Amino acid sequence: MKRCLLLFLILFFLFPLFSEDDVFTQETKISDVVSYPSFQPFGRLLFPLESWYYSRSTLKDLRLVWYSNIDPDETVEIVNYLRRSTEEGMQVFYDIYSEEEKREDPWKRDTGLFFFRGREGAPFAVCNAGGGFAYVGAMQDSFPHALELSAWLGRYGTRYFGQEELPRPSCVIMQYTGLSDASFDDPSTFACVGENDGIAPWRVMEHRLRVLSSYGIPTEFHHYPGLVHGFGLGTGTVAEGWLDQAVAFWMEQSRSL
Repeated sequence: MKRCLLLFLILFFLFPLFSEDDVFTQETKISDVVSYPSFQPFGRLLFPLESWYYSRSTLKDLRLVWYSNIDPDETVEIVNYLRRSTEEGMQVFYDIYSEEEKREDPWKRDTGLFFFRGREGAPFAVCNAGGGFAYVGAMQDSFPHALELSAWLGRYGTRYFGQEELPRPSCVIMQYTGLSDASFDDPSTFACVGENDGIAPWRVMEHRLRVLSSYGIPTEFHHYPGLVHGFGLGTGTVAEGWLDQAVAFWMEQSRSL
């Protein structure tokens, strides 16, 4: 099981709109996106490194293991936004480890940070994509939205992982996870999940948030009938609009700090 991890820093208020100069379309081959000149050397990290975790050859037909409701319009919008940003001279990928660190731990060569630029001084989110602890499903679980955050990072902070201490987040936003552990140290938490999720049972998530609420921690929970695992933004489903609710929750917690 590959243990590399991509972190995605995404500023709030991002507006990646379609443009007449868009190069990529739904018919574009995934291999052409990966090898696109302005995406070097990070193009290979836009999709799972191991090809067996995704299927089909074009952006329209992209399938990711354990994910559902992948919207090709969103995929096309993402890669065109990144292309425009790079060709306008903006840095979208940060290689966060030194060569010495990579030599000591080769897995770190597959690790980095994507930056989606928003308004200067706006709130930001650190997004950690899912993928069954086997691969990084960024095209469905981080790039389209800035809202799936790690519960352990929120609770214990960065020092727990041997890093420099950084401020705790104002809240944690998570989708479809089977996490059941709860603590008085958990931040405010927003969670959502489909009722037909066979990987992350919604009742487990519901129970966890009830426990957090009993500790006096602000929570908000949404469960969607008929929806399965990995729905991302939920475009065209009963979950569509959850992003707006999560952002409203986030902003409310930020104001209360």
